[in-house]
Amino acid sequence: MEKVRPWCGHGRTRTATEQNRTAAGACCRYPERSAVLLAACSLVCAAAHVLRLAAGPDLISCVHPDQDQSPSYLVSGDLHSTWCLVTVLLLYFFGMAAALWWVALAAGFYLAAGRKWSREAVSDVAGYFHAAAWALPAVQTAAVLALRRFSGDELTGLCYVDSAAAGSLVGFVLAPLGFYLVAGLVLVGAGFVAMFRIRADLLESSALVGSRQLEKLMLKVTNCAVFH
Repeated sequence: MEKVRPWCGHGRTRTATEQNRTAAGACCRYPERSAVLLAACSLVCAAAHVLRLAAGPDLISCVHPDQDQSPSYLVSGDLHSTWCLVTVLLLYFFGMAAALWWVALAAGFYLAAGRKWSREAVSDVAGYFHAAAWALPAVQTAAVLALRRFSGDELTGLCYVDSAAAGSLVGFVLAPLGFYLVAGLVLVGAGFVAMFRIRADLLESSALVGSRQLEKLMLKVTNCAVFH
């Protein structure tokens, strides 16, 4: 009669745990992980609106003088307004980081589809993605705070880059976002050109199954690019 070994169940459990961990890591590898980080940054931006609902627009976007009789007024470059600074960080820093992770996602797609890099090769350059996606927004946010180019918005009850000054809005918001958008579209376009070439080769070799799978992938990438 075979003896029951108490460690066998533990071994099977540990093996199953390791398999689940491996599967979870496989589904979050690059370039897919860029999409996960993009979504995480967007979630943090949404947290600013939740904070506004919880704290109230008056607390976040307005300055309250010490005198009881003095009326409150909108924040305009006031570094002592803690809640205003918090919303600027949440909205501006993570908003720019999300835009850069979109560029990183497009770059990963181009490297995988256009340059035929493996997942491991794309993961090897992931450090550059992180450096750009976190360092550039940090520099931009530091410049906005140092130059005091932020203010409270009477309509939304949040603080963001001062929209009253055209130079601030263009220099700190429109120009960077436009550059990131164009860079991402160029990379996505280059990836699509490479995928169309692969599709043509598959059609010439009568590989209909591979061609249909490639078309599904192209449709998914198109939807992701359009909805972002």
